[in-house]
Amino acid sequence: MASKNWAVLGGATAAVLAGVYVLWGPRGKQKVCSKDVCPGLVNVGNTCFLNGVLQAMAPCHSIVKWLGDFIDKRITEKYTHYLAFILVKVLKGLNNESIEMSDPYCPSEVLEALRTRRWVISSEQQDSHELFHVLTETLSEETTQFPRVISLFDVKGLEELSKKSQTDSTAVSRSRVLLPILPNRDTSHPFRGLLASQLQCKQCGYKCPVKHDTFDSLSLSIPQDWGQLSLDRLLRHYVKPESVLNVECEGCATSKTLSAANTLPKSTFVKQLTIGKLPQCLCIHIKRTIWLDDGMPMKRQQFIAFPEILVLDQYVYHKRCAGDIRGTTGLFGGKILTESASSLSPSTLQQPDTAQKLPNVSEHVELPHSLPTDSDVQTPSRSQKLPQSMPQYQDLYKLMSVVVHLGDVFNGHFVTYRRACPENDQQSSGKWLYTSDELVKRVPVSEVLCANAYMLFYEKM
Repeated sequence: MASKNWAVLGGATAAVLAGVYVLWGPRGKQKVCSKDVCPGLVNVGNTCFLNGVLQAMAPCHSIVKWLGDFIDKRITEKYTHYLAFILVKVLKGLNNESIEMSDPYCPSEVLEALRTRRWVISSEQQDSHELFHVLTETLSEETTQFPRVISLFDVKGLEELSKKSQTDSTAVSRSRVLLPILPNRDTSHPFRGLLASQLQCKQCGYKCPVKHDTFDSLSLSIPQDWGQLSLDRLLRHYVKPESVLNVECEGCATSKTLSAANTLPKSTFVKQLTIGKLPQCLCIHIKRTIWLDDGMPMKRQQFIAFPEILVLDQYVYHKRCAGDIRGTTGLFGGKILTESASSLSPSTLQQPDTAQKLPNVSEHVELPHSLPTDSDVQTPSRSQKLPQSMPQYQDLYKLMSVVVHLGDVFNGHFVTYRRACPENDQQSSGKWLYTSDELVKRVPVSEVLCANAYMLFYEKM
């Protein structure tokens, strides 16, 4: 009788445990993303600005590889606290290179990593371009190793000061004291480039030394009262020469006597801006917010035509040869297009070697052979075929992703068009995806080229 009661009690207990397991036990495995698309990203509260940037950076192979190499060099350290480690884990997951990432994936750990570095990111709507600069600035800080300041109470550190200072062969001070080791940077991230600017006097022709400034993205403004717009026209407007008034000129001082106050004569200079060093991954930001006369902001909705293959040879700084213009050096790129240059026909040009080496370059994409004039601007069309012959371009960039802002200046939503996950690391996919937080679907490239772009991500071919 006792054994029967124990059997009944055991069966009841097993039934209760089974019910608890079914109701509160471990859930089933989360959905695994298909290889044809990428995983979506959870919106944890107005975080579409973050999801759009992560999806836009994922197809850029250079940034993923750079992040991986950066972490590999620090594998012996506590590398998990680096933003680079969190980013490379998320980006590889968005490329279906991680079996641990679920679909959709919650990217809140990226925001937490930024907040631990004292970035204030509220739960309100934010801007994707500002977040992009927060990410690149944080990566720059992680790659720069500053020497530790030695405390006066650190006797051992003061005794070994000679081992932590520069040698006499490297740098010497006037007082012959030891100099601290300068900050060391491994390598700049792939979005880091250089702008080159130069001033030239209109009167005497004196040229100031070329000045270089770093950039992580190019912010292009939309000119007023323009008709059809294209990315090339915005770039040409960006590097357009401008006049600078009342600049002291050393060249004019050599030909004129100085005043009683020994001040240099002032003249009008022409400032020429161009790109000194192109990055491996180019981020282009289109400024769509303007301010009206009453102080209210407004978003410009004009469509900006952009190519799938971008040629930047005309915008790059080059030193002129010795035989050009009496051997002077100056800015070669970014000049106003002359009639002779704009009249070149595709039949007189040669096919670039870079386009032949890349099998995924679409044969229907038109590579411009010069800076476009007003009559050259066209709406994107897949019927535009590649010319049979073109010049030897060196700075070709391939479109990888497009970030679009839907809505007005006060409220909106960020979505991203991106290339699908590549089949291997050597080539990028020719398929395109539309991503809006958790929603991911296949789209044709014609829809991508008709998007109202806010940010464009290109990668060097």
